[in-house]
Amino acid sequence: MAAAKPILGYWSVRGLGAQIRYMLKFAQVDFAEELYAQTFDESAEGYERWNRDEWMSVKFTKGLPFPNLPYFMDGDVKLTQTSAIQRYICTKWKPELLGRTPKEVGEAAMLEGLLSDLNGALDKISFFPDGTRERLMECTKTRLEPIHEFLGEKKFLVGDAVTFVDFILFEMLDKANDEHIWDGKFFDELPRFRAYHAAVQALPGMMSPEERRAQGYFNGWRAKLGGAGEDMYRKYKQLD
Repeated sequence: MAAAKPILGYWSVRGLGAQIRYMLKFAQVDFAEELYAQTFDESAEGYERWNRDEWMSVKFTKGLPFPNLPYFMDGDVKLTQTSAIQRYICTKWKPELLGRTPKEVGEAAMLEGLLSDLNGALDKISFFPDGTRERLMECTKTRLEPIHEFLGEKKFLVGDAVTFVDFILFEMLDKANDEHIWDGKFFDELPRFRAYHAAVQALPGMMSPEERRAQGYFNGWRAKLGGAGEDMYRKYKQLD
């Protein structure tokens, strides 16, 4: 009997799930997905108007030691936390994605931390009432400039071979270039990223632009920017 496919569980948006999907596809892992939607419930109050029942109804039934999204299940392995999932995928299917030398391993881990910090900073703008497109533009450019300089003339972030952190930055650049931030003009600001983005896009198994858009919003539905959109956000605020 064939072994069951590993399962990636996440919201039905791009969010933190996209970079994991890219890694799995590059590593040629045949996996399944369990996606959870949110709905808008006008009869509820406050935060509960964003109904998460689809996930909450199964959250504690999966046998996850620390239930959360994203999760990854592979036989008796049941993981949450994005970094742990990424490192497990690398270790099992593509160890070279962690880096080929101690220097590459260290640099990839360093960049992972920097990009995680940037993602958190963008969320603080995107999900809160005072968030604006202008603040997202400033944040992405200011925080990605040092990484742009670190990239220099290299093909990938730590050298001539791809590592897992390249998939994280690739998705971040897609987000920065999206219409809710730089609207296709981000690579004019930091031009080395144009060739870099194309190099990652050309890797075997990478999703096409159309396939990436089909993953859904960049952010959760509740986000003012990059989520369900300004109209839904205003509707939500009017009900307060």
